[in-house]
Amino acid sequence: MKKLTTSILLILFSLSHWLSAFSGSRWYGTEIAIYKHADPLTYGYASQTSDLLLRDIYEFTQTPAANVISSNHEEGFLTATLVDATTVSALEALFAEVTTSPASSSPFKIEGFYNSIQFDHIHLHRITQYHHYNEFNHQITTLLPRIHYLYNDLETDIMIEFSLEYAPIDMLLHIDSTINDDQYAFSIIEQYKQNYVLRIHRTNTLHTAEAPTMEDIMLAATFLGSPEQPWRGIPPGNNQLYTIIKQLEAHPSMKIYRNVQ
Repeated sequence: MKKLTTSILLILFSLSHWLSAFSGSRWYGTEIAIYKHADPLTYGYASQTSDLLLRDIYEFTQTPAANVISSNHEEGFLTATLVDATTVSALEALFAEVTTSPASSSPFKIEGFYNSIQFDHIHLHRITQYHHYNEFNHQITTLLPRIHYLYNDLETDIMIEFSLEYAPIDMLLHIDSTINDDQYAFSIIEQYKQNYVLRIHRTNTLHTAEAPTMEDIMLAATFLGSPEQPWRGIPPGNNQLYTIIKQLEAHPSMKIYRNVQ
């Protein structure tokens, strides 16, 4: 009887393990809260924070990534989702060449910076230019106005291309216009001046579409952004960018990759 019970438990364990694998994602059941009425004209700010949307990250990964459609003078979509300066510094340091190390023959290094870190299922790319072909099949190289980063998790099919920048004056003025308390507004604006905001260029979508919706963009930004968002109307971030950096920093192959003795 004891052997039979043990056998049944082993079968159940194997079945649960198989079902877990079949679900296909460690994000299965993980939800992120965003605001329902995020305004595309105000960097994703929602004036009504009582209307929450809970979105499953697993569902988010079931469709391929799509480019954010933007105007001729603007690339990607600039959100007011904050990323703290410490995280951005760690991201830059992750790709920077270690000057005290021996000269590296790595093909992933350009002008003192590595352009790709690929460990296990996590791929993080630093993009400074795009290559494409014209109608005469000549390769054209386009320098990007700002550095892009592409996060691709091969295990869960998440793909988000983003960049980081200081909040523009228009954003700061709009923050000021939504807050009646001058001292409180000053405090929030100072936090924006001291940190960075996310611009989303490419992301997965909740539904198959030619381009991400506002909901998709804010979900991607919230997924990467810092937990503390000072401007009420921008949802607290999931802090995944910080988590990615720490995972790569702690990887056993990092010293070998960067050719550090």
